[in-house]
Amino acid sequence: MFRIIVLLILVCINSMLIGLIWDEIMMRKQSLS
Repeated sequence: MFRIIVLLILVCINSMLIGLIWDEIMMRKQSLS
């Protein structure tokens, strides 16, 4: 059970990081165009 909770937390952190990076890429693309 503990492993499942740890996996869920890791997935949440990963999706948050991907979201932040995606926002950065989109902002840079908008500023370039």
